[in-house]
Amino acid sequence: MPLIIYRSNPPISLPLSTLRDLVQFNQPPSTWETPPAPPSRRCLNAVCAGRANCVAFPSDPLYQASWVKPYNLGVPVKPVAVFRPNNASDVSAAVICASTNGVTVQAKSGGHSYANFGLAGDGGLMIDLQYLQDFSMDTSSWQATFGAGHRLGDLDKKLHANGNRAMAHGTCPGVGIGGHATIGGIGPSSRMWGTALDHVLEVEVVTADGKIQPLAS
Repeated sequence: MPLIIYRSNPPISLPLSTLRDLVQFNQPPSTWETPPAPPSRRCLNAVCAGRANCVAFPSDPLYQASWVKPYNLGVPVKPVAVFRPNNASDVSAAVICASTNGVTVQAKSGGHSYANFGLAGDGGLMIDLQYLQDFSMDTSSWQATFGAGHRLGDLDKKLHANGNRAMAHGTCPGVGIGGHATIGGIGPSSRMWGTALDHVLEVEVVTADGKIQPLAS
């Protein structure tokens, strides 16, 4: 039966289950019952293994401003988590976490999308590639190898610093090379040099089953 609390006017009738919740709330935080985390959250935390700035969830402070970072504020998107890998193995592990738990995945290189397509949508897992910043230049062939986290402006600087090289691409320095190159990449020099995609010789991808695969053009 409900418990009647008489220190109010009129009296408040509360069920015992609510009273238990209130009693728990008034205990020290160390005694509060924490609901179990969803399997996908536990899995991603295990992949990060305590690494700072590796994964964030909607309950974390500044989740939208510091992690999701929507390009268009008029299109709200709430991914189930944002994961920032350090390498292809991290990406593979995150994809396996998502597929095992029925969560969709979207990679984000720069996020330059008016419809926020790179943010994984509501309930999806965004894999933010911003830490994939490796760069090397083979001066015998002038072939560059670089991570998908580069923005066009930063990539230009590194190409120029390594042999005064350049490649065809668009004009916005904040666009991520991952999405730009895979869908074409047209810019002012395209009439002479073609698109950014025309310069791609090989990519390393993670497929939906978590396998890391090299693909040559």
